[in-house]
Amino acid sequence: MNKQKVLNFGCGITNIKRKDATLYNLDYIRRKVNNFKLHNGNYTPYPYPSNMFDEIIMKDVLEHLALYNMKGENWIKIFKELNRILKVKGVLKIRCPHFASCSYVMEHHTYFSCGCFYMKFKNGGLEWLGKKGEIWLKLKKCKIIFPKFNKWIGYIFNINQRTQEVYEKYFSGIFKSTDIEVELQKYEKK
Repeated sequence: MNKQKVLNFGCGITNIKRKDATLYNLDYIRRKVNNFKLHNGNYTPYPYPSNMFDEIIMKDVLEHLALYNMKGENWIKIFKELNRILKVKGVLKIRCPHFASCSYVMEHHTYFSCGCFYMKFKNGGLEWLGKKGEIWLKLKKCKIIFPKFNKWIGYIFNINQRTQEVYEKYFSGIFKSTDIEVELQKYEKK
């Protein structure tokens, strides 16, 4: 059985260990981790061939990438490039700070809401990411993460998209969250 190829995008000092996969690490600062490539994620193309990865992990990375303008033109380039290196049926896993997070970090360009991902990736991301047929990422999962002492709130507000909208609109100022976990899957439009 062939091992899956997994990219730890913005790896930092974490060296993920998985027996079922061959891991690749990418960051803009030289790191002492296995299978490492030095590259700034703001600049495309990425140093990998098309359709290489079964999974791409972006943990605490997206908020550090430059937006460039309110239309998110740099993010469009980034997601097009992630789409290029991800195999069909491959999964892009993103963890980023929720806008209601208690922790503010100066280097973060932005914070996120579930509504942002629902809006950007409806119909496979076509409304946001460009011309028909260029990119096909479907939102498979969007979950708001809460601190341990408020973990029970997640069971209430992560039931579906509507309960997440209610949380973000009415309760995010009362019950603080920490992050959002998102899974996007690449599919081929027929």
